Amino acid sequence: MNNVLNYFVKLNPPVSEVQIESAEKEMGIKIPSELRTFYTIANGGIPPEGYEYNYNDSFSIGFVSIYDLGFLTSAYLSNKRADEYYKTNDYCSNYLLPFIDLGQNQICIAFNGENIGKIFWLGEPGDGFPVYLLENSLDDFFGKLKHN
Repeated sequence: MNNVLNYFVKLNPPVSEVQIESAEKEMGIKIPSELRTFYTIANGGIPPEGYEYNYNDSFSIGFVSIYDLGFLTSAYLSNKRADEYYKTNDYCSNYLLPFIDLGQNQICIAFNGENIGKIFWLGEPGDGFPVYLLENSLDDFFGKLKHN
């Protein structure tokens, strides 16, 4: 968790276990333990400028933020309704989208199955929403964000 906490310039005040349980009940899922721990320490935060995660030569992620718990819940429920309506994919049955970056990349954390807690990037809809493993944990992901 040190890499996550050391990355942010400013951290928002934490949320309580009761608030996390309420969000989980509303979404109908369990938040992965590492993200859950983050929310008990800080409810999101302000990232530094000039940091990037380089996946490969053609894809990088920069200025990564973690949504606060309220926005995470709203975004999950909105995406789930869209998935159900359009029947385009089922990533809401496996992934939460707690992250955002300046490029609007969909960076997610698995909350279901053998990949719980792993960090993924969801590809573009035109490509069939491919899913790419970025890191095995939240802390590993933030540990690899480097100043460019």
